[in-house]
Amino acid sequence: MSNMYFEFHDTVKDHPKTRKCARDLGVPIVQMVGHLACLWSWSLRMAADGELSSFEVCDIEIGAEWEGEPGLFVSTLEKHRYLDCMDGSYFLHDWADYAEHLKARERKRRERERKKSQMSRDVTGSHSMSRDSAGIPGVSRRTNEQKEQKEQINKSELENVRPVFDFWVKTFSKGKGPAPKLDDKRRGKIRARLKEGFSIADLQAAILGASKSDYHVTNNYTGLVTILKSAETVEGHIARLSGAEMNSPEPVFTEPGFDGAI
Repeated sequence: MSNMYFEFHDTVKDHPKTRKCARDLGVPIVQMVGHLACLWSWSLRMAADGELSSFEVCDIEIGAEWEGEPGLFVSTLEKHRYLDCMDGSYFLHDWADYAEHLKARERKRRERERKKSQMSRDVTGSHSMSRDSAGIPGVSRRTNEQKEQKEQINKSELENVRPVFDFWVKTFSKGKGPAPKLDDKRRGKIRARLKEGFSIADLQAAILGASKSDYHVTNNYTGLVTILKSAETVEGHIARLSGAEMNSPEPVFTEPGFDGAI
């Protein structure tokens, strides 16, 4: 089990068994905690099930980094039940409870690694298929479908998104700054409001309504993303217009150029 770890409870240092072991071994409590940590870590690598029957006493003490009197460390841990002895073999006390947690954790780790490896193979296979798929009917059909889908998206943008964007640009052109671009944020706001049921004319009316607000114009709150921020924002801007303006919205600023507002 590589890259494994064990639970080290915060009660180990103050547990009576730990303090009794430290007393009988004549070592500070922090050293005793260190020996226990070394023993458990070593056991995790060498005997994950907690059964130490294949190891001699000296092996166990080496694993625990005990350099004192030979045999004293193991006998002390047995005395205070950090180790159990059955038929001459040693076992970590209550290690079976920890072992189940460790085994479950290892199974989850291996499952994650398996899924990660599978995903990597799937991606690699997909790339290989793309490179080697020329002339394969099924792949060609998918390619054509993707092309048609892209064309439909472009057509939808030309018919729905672009009229709103162009109206906004025309409305707030002031002859300053570079011409604005139809970026993802602006495109996303237009599509979101259209999806909510607003028409192109509604969004154009909201833009015109914002242009008639001295507060928004003075403070430069006339960016397309700001005007179309939410359904409530759109409705608020539309409410500024009269009935005649609603029927035929016309931009109020018509000079060439743009002030750079987003």
